[in-house]
Amino acid sequence: MTPTSRSSAWRVRRSLALLGAALSISLALPALARAQVIEGGLSRLYRQVSPVVVKVVSHRASPPVADQVLACRQLVASGLIVGENGLVVTTERVAHAGDSLIVIFADGRQARAEYAGTHSYLHLAVLQLRGGGPFAHLARPRAGAPIPEWVATVAHGPWDGPRPGLPVMSLAQRASIEPMKVRCGDSLVVVWRVRAPFYPGNGGGALVNMNGEWMGLITGAVAVEGDYASPLPGSERLSWDEGVIVPAELVMRAVGEIATGPRSSTQGFLGVLATRRTGTEADGRPLVGVRVSGVVDGSPAERSGILTDDIVTRFNGSAVADAAQLTRLVSAVPPGQLVQMEIQRRHANLVLDVRVGDRASGEASVAQQRDRAARQEALRREIDNLQLRLRHLQQQLDASYPSAGETRTGTPPTPSN
Repeated sequence: MTPTSRSSAWRVRRSLALLGAALSISLALPALARAQVIEGGLSRLYRQVSPVVVKVVSHRASPPVADQVLACRQLVASGLIVGENGLVVTTERVAHAGDSLIVIFADGRQARAEYAGTHSYLHLAVLQLRGGGPFAHLARPRAGAPIPEWVATVAHGPWDGPRPGLPVMSLAQRASIEPMKVRCGDSLVVVWRVRAPFYPGNGGGALVNMNGEWMGLITGAVAVEGDYASPLPGSERLSWDEGVIVPAELVMRAVGEIATGPRSSTQGFLGVLATRRTGTEADGRPLVGVRVSGVVDGSPAERSGILTDDIVTRFNGSAVADAAQLTRLVSAVPPGQLVQMEIQRRHANLVLDVRVGDRASGEASVAQQRDRAARQEALRREIDNLQLRLRHLQQQLDASYPSAGETRTGTPPTPSN
C-alpha cells in the first residue's frame, strides 16, 4: 500500500471513529438529561419537605423498680408541623401527658413543646410548639385526590437517637400501598398500609406526593380488635407492628377535635373489647350478641363485674348484634347514667347494672394501660436477656475451673512442695 492510500485509509478510520463517538454521545445525552432532571426534582422535593419533618424527643418518668430511684425513659420519633401556629403531630408512643417534650428541627434548632392531646383510635398525639412562628408547613392535595404513581416518605430514623440530624426520604410506588378500613369511633375510615420496612423512629413522618403536598402521617399502628377492622378486598388484617399511614384529612380532623378540647366528654365509655359471635345455636338459630375479648383495667365494665368471654346480648334494652353496634349504643349514653346489660356466662343469663363512664377519661386510661403493658414487656425482655447473660457467665466460670483442686475465689491454688 502506498503512503497516499495509507493516509486516506487512516483519515477514513478517524472519521468513522469520530462519527461513532458523536453518535454515542448523542444517544447518551437524553438518558443523562433525564437522570439529572429526576435528581434535581428529588432534591427540590427534599428541600421542600425536610424543614417541616422534625424530631420529637420525650423524657418520661417510669415507676421505680424495687428499691431503685425513679427512672426516666427517653423516647425518640418523628413529627410533622401541620400549621403556622406550631401544631405538631406525632405518634402517641412518644408523647403522653406529663412528658417533657423537645422538638429538634432539621437545621439543629430546638424548641420546647407542650402536650395538647391524643387521639387513641388513630394513635397520634398533638403537640404545641412554644414561641416563634409563623412556622413552615406543607399544603395538602385536594380532598379525595387519588394516590399518584410515585410517593415519598420523609422521616427520621432510630439510628441517630436524640441528636440533631436530617430526615431520610424513601420512594414508593402506588402498587405498594394498600387501603384498609378500620373502626374510628362510631364509623369506618380508610387508612393506608405501605409494603415497606418501618422503624420505630419513622413514626410521625410524612407521606408526600412529588409536588411536595402532604398526603398522610406514619403512625405504625391502628387498633383493629375483632370487628373494629375489616380489610378491603385483597388486603390482610393489620397487626400492631405493621406500618400504617393515616391520610392527612383524618389527621387534621383529629387535630381539630383535640385543639377544641375533649372531643368525647358527652359520650359514654364501657371499657370492653368485643368480637362478633359466629355460628349457630343447637336448634339452628344464628348466634346473637358479642363476646368480650378483654376488659380495661379500672373501667366501668370491670367495676360492674363483666368478665372476659362473657356474651353481651342486650345493652340498655337494645339487642346487640355486633361490636360496632355496641360501641354506638354505649357512646349515645351520657356519662354517669346507670344502664342494664344482659349477658350470658357459661350458659347462665345475667343482668348487670353498669354506670357508664366518660369516654375522654376512658381513652386516657386505655393509653396508660397500653404504656404500662409496653413497660412490662420491656422489663420482661430485659430480665430474659440478663438471665441469658448470667447463664453464659456461669458457663464461662465453670469452664475456667474444671478441676476439683481449683478454687473459685479468684486466687489460684498454692502448689505443695
